[in-house]
Amino acid sequence: MVSTDHLWGIVLAGGDGKRLQEFIRKRYGTERPKQYSAIIGKRSMLRHTLDRVERIIPPRRLQIVVARKHRKYLPEVLKEREKKSILFAPENRESAASIYFALSHIYFRDPDAMIVIFPSDHFIGEEERFLQYVERAISFSNKYPDYVVLLGIKPTEANPDYGWIEPSKNFLNHEENRFYKVICFREKPNIEEAQKLYNKGCLWNSLVLAAKCDALVKKYRQHLECIYDAFKRSKSFYGTDDEEQFVKQVFEKIPPKSFSKSVLEEIADSLFVLRVEGILWSDWGNKAQVLKDLDSLGVAH
Repeated sequence: MVSTDHLWGIVLAGGDGKRLQEFIRKRYGTERPKQYSAIIGKRSMLRHTLDRVERIIPPRRLQIVVARKHRKYLPEVLKEREKKSILFAPENRESAASIYFALSHIYFRDPDAMIVIFPSDHFIGEEERFLQYVERAISFSNKYPDYVVLLGIKPTEANPDYGWIEPSKNFLNHEENRFYKVICFREKPNIEEAQKLYNKGCLWNSLVLAAKCDALVKKYRQHLECIYDAFKRSKSFYGTDDEEQFVKQVFEKIPPKSFSKSVLEEIADSLFVLRVEGILWSDWGNKAQVLKDLDSLGVAH
Protein backbone atom coordinates (compact mmCIF):
# COMPACT_ATOMS: atom_id res chain seq x y z
CA MET A 1 0.00 0.00 0.00
CA VAL A 2 1.38 3.40 -0.98
CA SER A 3 1.57 6.31 1.44
CA THR A 4 -1.28 8.82 1.08
CA ASP A 5 0.43 11.70 2.92
CA HIS A 6 0.91 13.74 -0.25
CA LEU A 7 -0.92 11.56 -2.76
CA TRP A 8 -3.59 13.27 -4.86
CA GLY A 9 -5.79 12.10 -7.70
CA ILE A 10 -7.14 14.00 -10.68
CA VAL A 11 -10.30 12.54 -12.20
CA LEU A 12 -11.14 13.89 -15.65
CA ALA A 13 -14.89 14.00 -16.23
CA GLY A 14 -15.45 17.09 -18.36
CA GLY A 15 -15.75 15.64 -21.87
CA ASP A 16 -18.86 15.71 -24.05
CA GLY A 17 -18.45 12.21 -25.55
CA LYS A 18 -20.06 13.26 -28.81
CA ARG A 19 -19.02 10.17 -30.77
CA LEU A 20 -20.99 7.93 -28.41
CA GLN A 21 -24.17 10.00 -28.32
CA GLU A 22 -26.17 7.82 -30.72
CA PHE A 23 -25.49 4.75 -28.57
CA ILE A 24 -26.28 6.58 -25.32
CA ARG A 25 -29.46 8.07 -26.77
CA LYS A 26 -30.82 4.62 -27.62
CA ARG A 27 -30.07 3.29 -24.13
CA TYR A 28 -31.32 6.29 -22.15
CA GLY A 29 -33.80 7.89 -24.49
CA THR A 30 -31.91 11.15 -24.10
CA GLU A 31 -28.45 12.59 -24.63
CA ARG A 32 -25.92 12.60 -21.83
CA PRO A 33 -22.12 12.35 -21.61
CA LYS A 34 -20.82 8.79 -21.45
CA GLN A 35 -19.15 9.30 -18.07
CA TYR A 36 -22.60 9.79 -16.52
CA SER A 37 -23.99 6.70 -18.24
CA ALA A 38 -24.29 3.17 -16.84
CA ILE A 39 -23.14 1.13 -19.82
CA ILE A 40 -22.42 -1.96 -17.72
CA GLY A 41 -24.42 -2.60 -14.55
CA LYS A 42 -26.14 0.15 -12.60
CA ARG A 43 -23.19 2.45 -11.90
CA SER A 44 -22.10 5.20 -14.26
CA MET A 45 -18.56 5.21 -15.66
CA LEU A 46 -17.67 8.11 -13.37
CA ARG A 47 -19.01 6.22 -10.34
CA HIS A 48 -16.99 3.16 -11.35
CA THR A 49 -13.89 5.36 -11.62
CA LEU A 50 -14.39 7.04 -8.25
CA ASP A 51 -15.03 3.73 -6.48
CA ARG A 52 -11.84 2.36 -8.03
CA VAL A 53 -9.65 5.39 -7.28
CA GLU A 54 -10.84 5.75 -3.69
CA ARG A 55 -9.36 2.38 -2.85
CA ILE A 56 -5.94 4.03 -2.86
CA ILE A 57 -6.61 7.79 -2.64
CA PRO A 58 -8.93 9.31 -0.01
CA PRO A 59 -11.78 11.49 -1.37
CA ARG A 60 -10.41 14.59 0.36
CA ARG A 61 -7.36 14.35 -1.92
CA LEU A 62 -9.28 14.07 -5.18
CA GLN A 63 -9.87 16.83 -7.69
CA ILE A 64 -12.75 15.86 -9.99
CA VAL A 65 -12.93 18.11 -13.04
CA VAL A 66 -16.42 18.33 -14.54
CA ALA A 67 -18.10 20.66 -17.01
CA ARG A 68 -20.35 23.22 -15.37
CA LYS A 69 -23.09 22.47 -17.90
CA HIS A 70 -23.13 18.84 -16.69
CA ARG A 71 -23.76 19.63 -13.02
CA LYS A 72 -27.36 18.34 -13.28
CA TYR A 73 -25.99 14.79 -13.55
CA LEU A 74 -23.91 14.99 -10.37
CA PRO A 75 -26.55 14.28 -7.68
CA GLU A 76 -27.09 10.76 -9.02
CA VAL A 77 -23.33 10.04 -9.14
CA LEU A 78 -21.57 11.75 -6.24
CA LYS A 79 -21.45 10.77 -2.60
CA GLU A 80 -21.54 13.48 0.04
CA ARG A 81 -17.82 13.09 0.83
CA GLU A 82 -16.89 13.90 -2.79
CA LYS A 83 -18.81 17.14 -3.25
CA LYS A 84 -15.96 19.31 -1.98
CA SER A 85 -13.64 17.71 -4.52
CA ILE A 86 -15.50 19.00 -7.58
CA LEU A 87 -13.89 21.59 -9.86
CA PHE A 88 -16.27 23.12 -12.39
CA ALA A 89 -14.76 23.96 -15.77
CA PRO A 90 -16.77 26.85 -17.27
CA GLU A 91 -15.95 25.82 -20.84
CA ASN A 92 -14.65 22.67 -22.53
CA ARG A 93 -11.04 23.48 -23.37
CA GLU A 94 -10.03 19.81 -23.62
CA SER A 95 -7.70 17.77 -21.46
CA ALA A 96 -4.69 20.09 -21.16
CA ALA A 97 -6.78 22.81 -19.54
CA SER A 98 -8.68 20.40 -17.27
CA ILE A 99 -5.49 18.80 -16.00
CA TYR A 100 -3.77 22.10 -15.28
CA PHE A 101 -6.91 23.45 -13.61
CA ALA A 102 -6.67 20.57 -11.14
CA LEU A 103 -2.87 20.80 -10.89
CA SER A 104 -3.05 24.47 -9.94
CA HIS A 105 -5.49 23.70 -7.12
CA ILE A 106 -3.38 20.84 -5.80
CA TYR A 107 -0.15 22.84 -6.02
CA PHE A 108 -1.84 25.70 -4.14
CA ARG A 109 -2.75 23.35 -1.28
CA ASP A 110 0.18 20.90 -1.30
CA PRO A 111 3.34 21.87 -3.23
CA ASP A 112 4.90 18.49 -2.38
CA ALA A 113 2.02 16.55 -3.90
CA MET A 114 2.35 13.37 -5.92
CA ILE A 115 -0.50 13.15 -8.42
CA VAL A 116 -2.13 10.39 -10.43
CA ILE A 117 -4.40 11.20 -13.37
CA PHE A 118 -7.46 9.05 -14.10
CA PRO A 119 -9.83 9.46 -17.06
CA SER A 120 -13.43 8.69 -16.08
CA ASP A 121 -14.61 7.27 -19.40
CA HIS A 122 -12.42 4.19 -19.85
CA PHE A 123 -13.52 0.64 -19.19
CA ILE A 124 -11.19 -1.35 -16.96
CA GLY A 125 -11.57 -4.99 -16.01
CA GLU A 126 -9.51 -6.68 -13.28
CA GLU A 127 -9.56 -3.50 -11.20
CA GLU A 128 -7.48 -4.77 -8.29
CA ARG A 129 -4.72 -5.84 -10.65
CA PHE A 130 -4.88 -2.48 -12.41
CA LEU A 131 -4.53 -0.61 -9.11
CA GLN A 132 -1.43 -2.65 -8.31
CA TYR A 133 0.13 -1.23 -11.47
CA VAL A 134 -0.93 2.27 -10.40
CA GLU A 135 0.76 1.81 -7.03
CA ARG A 136 3.96 0.62 -8.72
CA ALA A 137 3.96 3.78 -10.86
CA ILE A 138 3.48 5.95 -7.77
CA SER A 139 6.38 4.24 -6.02
CA PHE A 140 8.63 4.78 -9.03
CA SER A 141 7.68 8.48 -9.24
CA ASN A 142 8.47 8.95 -5.58
CA LYS A 143 11.96 7.62 -6.18
CA TYR A 144 12.48 9.43 -9.50
CA PRO A 145 10.60 12.73 -9.08
CA ASP A 146 11.83 14.30 -12.33
CA TYR A 147 10.08 11.71 -14.49
CA VAL A 148 6.50 11.12 -15.56
CA VAL A 149 5.32 7.49 -15.55
CA LEU A 150 2.60 6.26 -17.88
CA LEU A 151 0.70 3.01 -17.71
CA GLY A 152 1.04 1.44 -21.16
CA ILE A 153 -1.52 -1.19 -22.09
CA LYS A 154 -0.45 -4.22 -24.12
CA PRO A 155 -2.49 -3.75 -27.33
CA THR A 156 -4.79 -6.29 -28.93
CA GLU A 157 -4.99 -4.51 -32.30
CA ALA A 158 -3.58 -1.59 -34.32
CA ASN A 159 -6.17 0.94 -33.16
CA PRO A 160 -5.57 4.42 -34.67
CA ASP A 161 -7.95 6.09 -32.19
CA TYR A 162 -5.55 5.61 -29.27
CA GLY A 163 -2.35 7.25 -28.21
CA TRP A 164 0.70 4.99 -28.68
CA ILE A 165 3.88 4.73 -26.62
CA GLU A 166 7.10 3.38 -28.08
CA PRO A 167 9.29 2.00 -25.28
CA SER A 168 13.02 1.68 -25.70
CA LYS A 169 15.10 -1.30 -24.62
CA ASN A 170 16.53 0.79 -21.78
CA PHE A 171 14.79 0.46 -18.46
CA LEU A 172 15.15 1.06 -14.75
CA ASN A 173 14.42 -1.73 -12.31
CA HIS A 174 12.30 -0.66 -9.37
CA GLU A 175 10.84 -3.10 -6.87
CA GLU A 176 11.19 -5.97 -9.34
CA ASN A 177 9.39 -4.08 -12.12
CA ARG A 178 10.83 -2.74 -15.35
CA PHE A 179 10.10 0.88 -16.21
CA TYR A 180 11.05 1.53 -19.82
CA LYS A 181 12.40 4.80 -21.17
CA VAL A 182 10.07 6.16 -23.83
CA ILE A 183 11.43 6.72 -27.34
CA CYS A 184 8.40 8.57 -28.63
CA PHE A 185 4.73 9.18 -28.07
CA ARG A 186 2.17 9.29 -30.88
CA GLU A 187 -1.36 10.56 -30.36
CA LYS A 188 -3.94 9.01 -32.73
CA PRO A 189 -1.69 8.03 -35.66
CA ASN A 190 -3.10 7.07 -39.05
CA ILE A 191 -3.93 3.42 -39.59
CA GLU A 192 -0.67 2.65 -41.42
CA GLU A 193 1.45 4.14 -38.63
CA ALA A 194 -0.70 2.43 -35.99
CA GLN A 195 -0.01 -0.92 -37.65
CA LYS A 196 3.74 -0.22 -37.62
CA LEU A 197 3.60 0.73 -33.95
CA TYR A 198 1.65 -2.43 -33.16
CA ASN A 199 4.16 -4.59 -35.05
CA LYS A 200 7.03 -2.98 -33.12
CA GLY A 201 5.50 -3.92 -29.78
CA CYS A 202 4.39 -0.44 -28.81
CA LEU A 203 1.77 0.15 -26.11
CA TRP A 204 -1.54 1.96 -25.82
CA ASN A 205 -1.58 5.10 -23.71
CA SER A 206 -4.06 4.64 -20.86
CA LEU A 207 -3.59 8.32 -19.88
CA VAL A 208 -3.22 7.05 -16.33
CA LEU A 209 0.04 8.57 -15.16
CA ALA A 210 1.91 9.35 -11.98
CA ALA A 211 4.18 12.34 -11.43
CA LYS A 212 5.20 14.94 -8.91
CA CYS A 213 2.89 17.92 -9.14
CA ASP A 214 5.71 20.44 -9.44
CA ALA A 215 7.32 18.40 -12.23
CA LEU A 216 4.14 18.60 -14.32
CA VAL A 217 3.75 22.30 -13.59
CA LYS A 218 7.25 22.82 -15.00
CA LYS A 219 6.32 20.84 -18.14
CA TYR A 220 3.40 23.17 -18.75
CA ARG A 221 5.64 26.19 -18.25
CA GLN A 222 8.00 24.81 -20.91
CA HIS A 223 5.48 23.52 -23.47
CA LEU A 224 2.08 25.13 -22.81
CA GLU A 225 3.03 28.54 -21.54
CA CYS A 226 -0.32 30.00 -22.59
CA ILE A 227 -2.13 27.83 -20.03
CA TYR A 228 0.58 28.19 -17.40
CA ASP A 229 0.48 31.99 -17.68
CA ALA A 230 -3.32 32.12 -17.58
CA PHE A 231 -3.34 30.42 -14.16
CA LYS A 232 -0.27 32.24 -12.83
CA ARG A 233 -2.31 34.50 -10.52
CA SER A 234 -4.50 31.68 -9.20
CA LYS A 235 -3.03 31.80 -5.68
CA SER A 236 -4.51 35.28 -5.26
CA PHE A 237 -8.02 34.02 -6.03
CA TYR A 238 -8.34 30.42 -4.87
CA GLY A 239 -10.32 30.23 -1.65
CA THR A 240 -11.79 33.72 -2.13
CA ASP A 241 -15.16 35.03 -3.31
CA ASP A 242 -13.54 35.95 -6.63
CA GLU A 243 -12.36 32.44 -7.49
CA GLU A 244 -15.28 31.55 -9.77
CA GLN A 245 -14.94 34.73 -11.81
CA PHE A 246 -11.17 34.25 -12.12
CA VAL A 247 -11.60 30.70 -13.43
CA LYS A 248 -14.28 31.87 -15.86
CA GLN A 249 -11.93 34.52 -17.30
CA VAL A 250 -9.08 32.01 -17.56
CA PHE A 251 -11.15 29.52 -19.54
CA GLU A 252 -12.40 32.25 -21.85
CA LYS A 253 -8.89 33.05 -23.05
CA ILE A 254 -7.03 29.73 -23.11
CA PRO A 255 -7.09 27.60 -26.29
CA PRO A 256 -8.40 24.02 -26.45
CA LYS A 257 -5.40 21.70 -26.32
CA SER A 258 -4.93 17.95 -25.96
CA PHE A 259 -2.69 17.01 -23.03
CA SER A 260 -1.37 14.00 -24.93
CA LYS A 261 -0.60 15.97 -28.07
CA SER A 262 0.64 19.21 -26.51
CA VAL A 263 2.49 17.87 -23.48
CA LEU A 264 3.24 14.14 -23.65
CA GLU A 265 4.49 14.23 -27.24
CA GLU A 266 6.79 17.10 -26.28
CA ILE A 267 8.32 15.50 -23.18
CA ALA A 268 9.15 12.00 -24.42
CA ASP A 269 12.65 12.33 -22.95
CA SER A 270 11.08 12.66 -19.48
CA LEU A 271 8.67 9.74 -19.87
CA PHE A 272 8.89 6.21 -18.55
CA VAL A 273 6.26 3.55 -19.18
CA LEU A 274 5.17 0.56 -17.14
CA ARG A 275 3.87 -2.25 -19.31
CA VAL A 276 0.39 -3.38 -18.20
CA GLU A 277 -0.73 -6.90 -19.03
CA GLY A 278 -3.56 -9.22 -18.04
CA ILE A 279 -6.15 -6.44 -17.93
CA LEU A 280 -9.07 -5.68 -20.20
CA TRP A 281 -8.82 -1.96 -20.91
CA SER A 282 -10.74 0.02 -23.48
CA ASP A 283 -11.27 3.68 -24.30
CA TRP A 284 -14.97 3.73 -25.06
CA GLY A 285 -14.73 6.52 -27.59
CA ASN A 286 -17.10 5.15 -30.22
CA LYS A 287 -20.11 2.85 -30.60
CA ALA A 288 -18.27 0.12 -32.51
CA GLN A 289 -15.67 -0.27 -29.75
CA VAL A 290 -18.31 -0.40 -27.00
CA LEU A 291 -20.37 -3.03 -28.83
CA LYS A 292 -17.26 -5.10 -29.52
CA ASP A 293 -16.30 -5.07 -25.85
CA LEU A 294 -19.83 -5.80 -24.63
CA ASP A 295 -19.94 -8.80 -26.95
CA SER A 296 -16.59 -10.07 -25.65
CA LEU A 297 -17.90 -9.74 -22.09
CA GLY A 298 -21.17 -11.46 -22.90
CA VAL A 299 -23.22 -8.38 -21.97
CA ALA A 300 -26.53 -7.86 -23.75
CA HIS A 301 -27.04 -4.58 -25.60
